[in-house]
Amino acid sequence: MERVTSGAVKELAAHLLAHCRTSARDKACALVNTSTNEDSEALLKSLEALYNSELQQLRGEALSVGTASIKRRAGAALAALLPAAPSPLLSLAVKGCVNRLNKWLNDNWSTTAVLCKDIQQEMKTLQVIGEVVAASAPASPLDLADMMLPDDKFDAVHVSPASAVINLKVSGARLFAIGLRRGAGFDVVTSVLCIGLFTNEHIQSSANTTSSATA
Repeated sequence: MERVTSGAVKELAAHLLAHCRTSARDKACALVNTSTNEDSEALLKSLEALYNSELQQLRGEALSVGTASIKRRAGAALAALLPAAPSPLLSLAVKGCVNRLNKWLNDNWSTTAVLCKDIQQEMKTLQVIGEVVAASAPASPLDLADMMLPDDKFDAVHVSPASAVINLKVSGARLFAIGLRRGAGFDVVTSVLCIGLFTNEHIQSSANTTSSATA
């Protein structure tokens, strides 16, 4: 029973939990972006309520999906060990495994930390990201003549590596300033800037490669 339950838990963590975490963060991001309330405490309470709702949905789905997984795994195990096992034995094994799974869920998936370890920090991070996106200058519209250009000329005009590097550095500076003003952790701001530096190096490398190829 332990191996069957363990297999079901691993399956839930690899698929259902990963999906629910992504879904919850997407909903939290949408809530932060559409919120017109400047009161951080009110926004935090809304996010906590959202994550609590997502947690209850996760727990309900976990028990349902886990039970189905247990029935499948227990049936296969009994068929391999005891081909002539009576059906009451399978029902007993499934019941025992489901009880174990339910206890595991109560012990490990009982708080919103399973979806988000720090909701307040997540709120600050989402606020920073949202302000950077809002502060970014909108792209200039393309006219019909631009769209009819050959690929190489279009890229040279509208996807210039140099322009991309400049925009990246400007966005990085905005992110750093907004992040510190919002009170986001220094590690959050630094992590995003590190991603920017990596992208910067990648763009410059691509530009050098393109220049060498056309020389």
